[in-house]
Amino acid sequence: MQLTVADGAALVGLASTRGEAVLVRSPALVDALVDYFELLWRRAVPVEPLAGGGPSNVQLQVLRLAAAGLKDEAIGRSLGRSTRWVRRHMESLEDLLGATNRLTLGIAAARQGLV
Repeated sequence: MQLTVADGAALVGLASTRGEAVLVRSPALVDALVDYFELLWRRAVPVEPLAGGGPSNVQLQVLRLAAAGLKDEAIGRSLGRSTRWVRRHMESLEDLLGATNRLTLGIAAARQGLV
């Protein structure tokens, strides 16, 4: 689940659906959701190292350049590769680390100590 809180309202992303969310405006429920997510965060533990091995050296290069803020085109130029090649490596990294997008890839990579 994902929680976004702004202006006294909470948007709760539902993990079991694709792109669906619930908007909560009740101050008591928003406070309860924030408390619950804070409790989960305090109890969180680091993700275990990847069982099947980690990313290759090339994938780590791509990942670290992306983490430094470079766009796919700039990463490709700096490595002498095409933008499509970079995107394929990013997709492979998402699969490897169990990420669903670039944001969650960055989070997973940070938790693994890769960036």
